[in-house]
Order: sequence, then structure tokens, then C-alpha cells
Amino acid sequence: MKKIIALFLALLLLLTGISASAEITVTDAAGRTVTLEKPAERFVSCYYISTAALLALGCRGQIAGLEKKADTRGLYKLAAPELISLPAVGSGKEVNLESVLVLQPDAVILPMKLVDAADSLAEFGIPALLVSPEDENGFRSCVRMLGAVSGKADEAESLLAKCDAVTDALAERLNGAERVSVYMAAESDPLMTYPAGLYQDHLITLAGGVNVAGEIENASKVTVSPEQLLLWDPEIIVIVSGAGYGPEAFTDNEQFASLRAVRERRVYTMPEGPESWDYPTPSSVLGAAFLCSLTHPDLYSGESLLADAVDFYRTVYGIETDAEILGLAPAP
Repeated sequence: MKKIIALFLALLLLLTGISASAEITVTDAAGRTVTLEKPAERFVSCYYISTAALLALGCRGQIAGLEKKADTRGLYKLAAPELISLPAVGSGKEVNLESVLVLQPDAVILPMKLVDAADSLAEFGIPALLVSPEDENGFRSCVRMLGAVSGKADEAESLLAKCDAVTDALAERLNGAERVSVYMAAESDPLMTYPAGLYQDHLITLAGGVNVAGEIENASKVTVSPEQLLLWDPEIIVIVSGAGYGPEAFTDNEQFASLRAVRERRVYTMPEGPESWDYPTPSSVLGAAFLCSLTHPDLYSGESLLADAVDFYRTVYGIETDAEILGLAPAP
């Protein structure tokens, strides 16, 4: 009998140990400690960046609710069309707590601005994690945290390795090449741009460029004067995707006629494909690749870009694409 009791206690301790080891504790972008009893099986993601990352990690069937305007996301239509009909519970600015609670998620992913909502959800016993992928470190931390809470830490490292493979290949091609000055214009205003530290600044560097606004240190986008842009005189101007204007905002504007990028007809718009490549999602490495095809077309051609992009979407999201889908087809 004593042996049986001893075996029972040993088994109980073993099971307790297994249960304890399944507990997951992470620190989110706000420095909040969040603990889950086990890997989350139902997610609510109120941020496109985190939703795209969850898809890339293989959590397609675990997303119960997501951000608004899902029907405008080309990536969802290609990789997970069922997401479009899921409850839209929030955005980068707000979240409907009642709608989230109805979905009974195991974890909720929110942008940094919604820290109050995260704390409110925690009071209801729902783990809420804040993400802030505004720069390279923030993006990688976001992917790793999502990997941890979903029980897909290995998949998270594999995803980051795939992203690194793209940028490492670019670095090899660019070895010894001179850097090209780049001005990146924001979606709302041709004179709004991205200073040092933002993700777009990082993409320009990966592409063998120098961000002319990199001399400015600011936590968010900044508006500059026409005189400042003329002083910078970038070799290339790139307009982010989704902008309410095109290259003509520069090429047809007399005050910018003397800009080198205008004179040499090197004003471009980021591709309007399944998603914005200048945004900090897994596929943003393709934004660096696209920029590289502009800064150093002799070292990295449009054909190489297309091949790398098709391969990336196939291996990361399991979808087939082509030049037209990716927004890389030449204008008719």
C-alpha cells in the first residue's frame, strides 16, 4: 500500500510539474507582466500588425476577433478569407470591451495606445498584451511574444530567420556599394516623412540607402518645409503605399523642379499589393527589397525582387502570388 501511495504522490507531483511548466509569463511592450495558464487557443487581435504576425505563425484558426476594416486587407483575402467575416472589435485607437468579452478569448493583442483597455481586460481575467512594433526591435519582440503565448516559439524564430534571410541576401549584394540618399514621403502629406529610429528609416538602411531625414530624432513622423527638402536634395523619392497622391505631387510641382530625384525621374510609389511593405509586418522585408531595386538596380533587379516576393508569400503564408497580385506589374 505504501508503494502505491508513493507512486500516486510521485505521479501527482509529475502532473503538477507539467501543469506548472505549461504556464507562460511574458513582458509586453509596456513592461507589464502577463501570465497565461497555458498557450492561448483563441486570440483577439485589434492591430493589423499582430494579426498578420499570427497568420505567419500558423495561428489562422485561432483568431476569434480582429481589427476593423478587415475587408480592406488584401492579405486576408488571399491567405485567410474567413477572417473578413469575424467580429471587428477594435482599432489602433479604441476597442469594444463588451465585444471582446463575448468572444471569450484566451489572449487579446492591443496596440500600445490602448493600455487602459488592456488593464480593464486584465481585471476581467483576460490576459491582454500590448505591442509596439514601431522599430526593428519592437517588431521582433512582438513576433517572439506572440510565439511564446501561442506555444509557437520555434515558429517565431523560424519566421524571423526567414526575414533575416531576405535582408542578409540584400546585404551580400550591397557589399561595398555606395549608399543612395532617399526621402520617404508619408501617406497624408508629401512633406511628412520618417525620422531616425522609425521602421521606415530601418528599411531604407537595409536597402543600401541613407534616409535624408535620419538627421532628425523624433518618436513619430515629422513635417518638413519645402526648403528643407530642397536642401536635402535626395537622389530618390519614395511615396509609401496608400498615399492620397502620386509622384506628380513632386514632378508637377514647380517648387520641386530642381530636386535631383525629380530631374532624374526617380520618384516612385511603394507597390499597392496585398499589404503595405513599409509597415512593420513580416513582409516588410520585401519593402527593403523593393527599395534596394530602386537604389541599386544594377545589383538587385526587379526580376530578383519578384522572385523573392513570390517565394516569401509562398513559404510564410502558403499563398501563390504573381507580379500583378504583388503590385509589381508595369503600368499599362
